Amino acid sequence: MEATELQAYDDWLADHMEGLVAEHPGKVVAILDGTVVKVGESETDVYRWAKEARLRKTPLVLRVPTERDLRSIL
Repeated sequence: MEATELQAYDDWLADHMEGLVAEHPGKVVAILDGTVVKVGESETDVYRWAKEARLRKTPLVLRVPTERDLRSIL
């Protein structure tokens, strides 16, 4: 990924992290072009799905923290 793509994901996450935590705590999500395209239990599952889906770009894959995780970070 290029720096501009990473910055766009960073900006998107800053705006949407609260919603991700509310909807998908502890899950692994794949984000592509500002949309959650897959929710799974493990990074392996989500990367496997992305490979099989033959997406035109590599999605950002991350484990969504729980509310408890966020409180312990802050």
